[in-house]
Amino acid sequence: MNKLNIVVVGGGTAGWMSALALLKLKKNTLATLTVIESQRIGSVGVGEATIPTIKAFHQALGIDEQAFIRATNATYKLGIQFENWGPSPYIHPFGEYGKSIAGIDFHQVLKHHINNSPSQNIDDYSLPIALCKLNKFSPNTTYQEHNFAYAYHLDAKKYAVFLQQQCQALGAVHISDTVSDISHHANGHIQSVTLSNGKSITGDLFIDCTGFKSLLLRPQKEVTFENWQHWLPSDTAIPFATPTQNTADIRPYTRSIAHDYGWRWEIPLASRTGNGYIFSSQYLSEEQARKNILHEFPELKPEDLRPSITFKTGRYSHNWKNNVVAIGLSAGFLEPLESTSIYLIQAAIMNLVELLPEVISTTQPEPLVQELEFNLRMNREWETVRDFLILHYKCANLSSSPFWEYCKHMDIPATLAKKIALYKSSGSILENIDEIFLQPSWLAVFNGQNVESTQGNIRISALPKNKVSDMINHLYHSIQVSAQQTPDYAATLLQTHNNLK
Repeated sequence: MNKLNIVVVGGGTAGWMSALALLKLKKNTLATLTVIESQRIGSVGVGEATIPTIKAFHQALGIDEQAFIRATNATYKLGIQFENWGPSPYIHPFGEYGKSIAGIDFHQVLKHHINNSPSQNIDDYSLPIALCKLNKFSPNTTYQEHNFAYAYHLDAKKYAVFLQQQCQALGAVHISDTVSDISHHANGHIQSVTLSNGKSITGDLFIDCTGFKSLLLRPQKEVTFENWQHWLPSDTAIPFATPTQNTADIRPYTRSIAHDYGWRWEIPLASRTGNGYIFSSQYLSEEQARKNILHEFPELKPEDLRPSITFKTGRYSHNWKNNVVAIGLSAGFLEPLESTSIYLIQAAIMNLVELLPEVISTTQPEPLVQELEFNLRMNREWETVRDFLILHYKCANLSSSPFWEYCKHMDIPATLAKKIALYKSSGSILENIDEIFLQPSWLAVFNGQNVESTQGNIRISALPKNKVSDMINHLYHSIQVSAQQTPDYAATLLQTHNNLK
């Protein structure tokens, strides 16, 4: 049986995640796996936030959690706290709200119940939110009644090194050089890439992890970029780091703080905090943005702020074209508002692992069926994440600048408009097949940004009031007791990172 020679162009998170997954999960299909990485192209490395799917990815690859956490300066994450996006700060938790009652969604039952008890809030029925507020968490704690998940904050540079070491131990060929030229077959497939030293590297499949340059995918015929800037108008980020003063100050969540022209992130790592100021250059100059950061962080000096990153939100029409598969920024970009960058890398990798054929012919005239299916799946991934991000901007309770006025009145995709309309009219949340953000995620933003539903499930009125009240009260007390009994987050971090002080 012929085996595939796969060439990954570009390292970083996308390149080394791709390489390790192929080496671990498709080793019988591979002849060689080569990673070409230029040391002259660095990464930002101010901290990266993830969502819980990364745990399943690591488990599939046999990655030891404690080794990963220590190697990447990581901390645990239970959700994202959004500040200034709604009437008051709210948390998007990695877990459900309450439990359905008689087949009716809990948030609809609670809304009906709250009419008689307005002091209650749906956040009181989320264990991860309770843990965040009390600054408690341990991955070793088990709960009988409540299901939730966790993710990580990590140092992206150290994560890439951690993955690279494992790849090389499994036989990956690592070439430190840049690609200077690309040779194609007559049908558009790549035959080889030429390095700056003149050496030519041939392959059956080329994985493009070259970032915004999209060096291999973008030149392919019929590949176009679908620009979503009109829906997600932020286009510039200024990253910077601040020191962590005390372990007790580290919180188990990412912070997203809206400002007049965009928003700012805070990602707490074990020894420092990664920050970024995201804004729209159409409404704010970079010079003024830097002044705003220094005003908010007077302890920083101008040289503490990294060079700005400019980006265009959107994705390429094809993420797999001929024998090129783009993964990460080379396939598209969605801002990190919901920490989906690594998730989209992971989704592409796992779809590739599933669909990768045993033979790729460089002379075939028609696209592989696997190529068509991969593009269909990834287009759906990009669009569902896109809609969820747009929701935050569209429904933000800010009118403090022309930027937010634009977001408030902008047209939105029909898929998102349908979802908002359905929730407002019935309290129901439409879930698409394989959608990464399920009902609790949408509910968190709807509720936190004051999007109200006018009508609930008609079956609620038939539920026995006393029984419903008892169930709701039981859930509330169970969550509060469980949260109180959970170890302090600082103690968990100290135990995990035994070198912390």
